[in-house]
Amino acid sequence: QGGVDLTFLRTIPGAIGGALRMNAGCYGTYVADHLIEARALTRAGERVVLSPADLHFAYRHSELPEGWVLTGATFEGAPGDPDALEAKMADQLARRDASQPTKERTAGSTFRNPAGYSSTGRADDVH
Repeated sequence: QGGVDLTFLRTIPGAIGGALRMNAGCYGTYVADHLIEARALTRAGERVVLSPADLHFAYRHSELPEGWVLTGATFEGAPGDPDALEAKMADQLARRDASQPTKERTAGSTFRNPAGYSSTGRADDVH
């Protein structure tokens, strides 16, 4: 059986709802790049299906209305060999462990990027 490459999600802590809300990403890939649809519950209790365009993704941001609760999501990744994907995840985890205190209790990230810019400083890193 083939695998699906969503390996970037392996090193992002948290839940899918939070990842969608803030368009989480790493290694040059973002949740917005793979989202097919998200399902949510409005404040009025209505179930809605949202496309990526509905969420107006930007760098570490989405336009999910306040008070809406994400209840599910469908993603699509590129097909890949399961062994190669496992090796890629192991490499990403090792890189993360080498650069961040992943085994220690910390206060987490304590900086905020300027609006519209990423911490990489790359002009093309816009979402």
